Formats: sequence, C-alpha cells, structure tokens
Amino acid sequence: MQSHKINFSINNELLRQIDEMAEKESRSRSEIMREAIQNYVERKENWQKIFAYGKKIAQAKGLTPKDVEKAIAAHRREKRK
Repeated sequence: MQSHKINFSINNELLRQIDEMAEKESRSRSEIMREAIQNYVERKENWQKIFAYGKKIAQAKGLTPKDVEKAIAAHRREKRK
C-alpha cells in the first residue's frame, strides 16, 4: 500500500503524550498516529452501520424519530429507578 505524508498541528501536551507512549512502546510517532486514526475511522464506520441498522428496523416497524426519542426517555427513566 502506498503511503502519503501529511502535516497537521497538535498542541504541545498531546505531542508530549504521543512521544511518551511511543517511547514506552518502542514505536514511532507515525505508528501511534496511524493506529489512532485507524481506530477512529473504524469506530465511525461501526457507528454508521449501527445507525443504519436502527433506521432500517425503525422504518420496518413504522416508528418515527419522535417514537424512538420517547422510548429512549422512558428507558432512561426506568433505569434511574
């Protein structure tokens, strides 16, 4: 797979944390950043799949967004008891 160099800015504290982690794990900054970005992309894709599935189920049951909001609120109220 072809690699590309990118540039972006981060604050000093985050850079310090990345460098500390990289040193502890005997890895490079680039490896740490690639892993973090890959995890972010995978999480976003998984959430998109979850929301698409939920939308499909809601449509199949004839539920509106308001119905879903009410069900969530009722569940949260019950959970607090």
